[in-house]
Amino acid sequence: MSRRVYVPLGWADLTALANGEDVASRAAFAVTERQPRDERTDDEELEFDALCDALDAADALRAASGDRRLVVAADAGAEDRADAAPSAVSLSDPLRRADVVSVHVEEHPGQGIGEGYDDLLWYDVTEIQDLLRETP
Repeated sequence: MSRRVYVPLGWADLTALANGEDVASRAAFAVTERQPRDERTDDEELEFDALCDALDAADALRAASGDRRLVVAADAGAEDRADAAPSAVSLSDPLRRADVVSVHVEEHPGQGIGEGYDDLLWYDVTEIQDLLRETP
């Protein structure tokens, strides 16, 4: 069964997806039962927390320190990881372009862990080629 997952990627991974190649199964983030919540917490807030966790994880995937971090939102099979952050999951299969719903890219390059959450740019999956053309 698929669920909405947020997958940190490097720019080479996004290029591979754009070219129809699968990206190897990896850690991702999603709404899980292990995420802290109270009576005021809604699913949208939990999804944003998972997206932020994925953006932080994308920090390690930069080819250069000035690269913008990116995360794809996808509908894919995933299993919760009890050994990691509350929103951490593992993809059940390699990520395919057909799984991708949108791409989220930080607006300003070089931001670090714990930063840039409010400055994410959103791209529809149909705009991946345009995004790759405009990114050095």
